[in-house]
Amino acid sequence: MKTSTVAATLATLACSTLAAADIITLDNPYLGTNASLTSLVEARGRLDNGSGQSWKTAVWGGSTSQPIATGGNKVNVWGNGVAERFEFTYDAETGNGSWRFGTAESPSIVGAPISFTMPLTLGSDLLGFRIMAKSSNTGAGTNVSNLRYSVNGGDYFALGGLDSLATMNNQMVDRMGYFTAPVSSFSITGETDFTWSTTQSGERSKFSIYVMEGTIPAPAGALLAGLSMIMINRRRRGAASTDISND
Repeated sequence: MKTSTVAATLATLACSTLAAADIITLDNPYLGTNASLTSLVEARGRLDNGSGQSWKTAVWGGSTSQPIATGGNKVNVWGNGVAERFEFTYDAETGNGSWRFGTAESPSIVGAPISFTMPLTLGSDLLGFRIMAKSSNTGAGTNVSNLRYSVNGGDYFALGGLDSLATMNNQMVDRMGYFTAPVSSFSITGETDFTWSTTQSGERSKFSIYVMEGTIPAPAGALLAGLSMIMINRRRRGAASTDISND
């Protein structure tokens, strides 16, 4: 079922019974259900060329060969080992998202804020996300830390096991987070820094945040039906209470 107004209502209902941190799990709840998770959007930041290390930011669609939005090519502004704050936000209802460094009040000069639109594929749901860090040269490192998450417009919270990633030399690490209830929007914030001893180019040093989409087959899809029935029963109880109060 594609995320819709109904799914948003169910998301609100799910949040009333689940703590925010419980909506994200490290354990894949879709194993054994034949659910297929694919990358909908990738928000990418990387070093590329020059002794000052250009800072490139871009957002890619899962099936596109060119970025759908870029944040410019900033030269000689990324400091070796200097952390920059970032925030990624995606709204599944509208398909709109943003990818920024610094804060809204104090933007960073390492990458201009990016706004993009990438709706869910017809028939898909928002099922989770992936965070990836990579370094490919001796003496190079990519660090992502102080990760915090927000779902359905709620407060940011920390999540054990998904709070940081770090690579050194020739290494790549990634982490997956899965949604256990309908999610209409989510955000990730944290800090990242690169270290290097020689020039980095192309994809050798980068980190990415991916939005994952897919189709939930039965019986996993029955969760939505169950939540729908709960909502209907609550409405019936509410209507009954109104009738009693009017007698």
